[in-house]
Amino acid sequence: MKKIINHHFVEHQTVLSSFDILIPHIEKAASLIIDALKNRKKIFWCGNGGSASDAQHLAGELIGRFRKSCAIKFSCIVYWWCRR
Repeated sequence: MKKIINHHFVEHQTVLSSFDILIPHIEKAASLIIDALKNRKKIFWCGNGGSASDAQHLAGELIGRFRKSCAIKFSCIVYWWCRR
């Protein structure tokens, strides 16, 4: 059991160590969101299925953190249900 747990920890550490390449992209996304809020522009969070849940979560986080500011008016969730 200890060997299995250790294997998963090593695997997670390997994945986390590769995230450095994402930092510039995360900074760019954060800058775009900040600029949008400062300039009273809209932010649309889009998704379908599990991604719709992620979109709802992101919009909720933004609204919850800035409830008293104008951000609540400019964060929208876009999704639709698909049936086959």
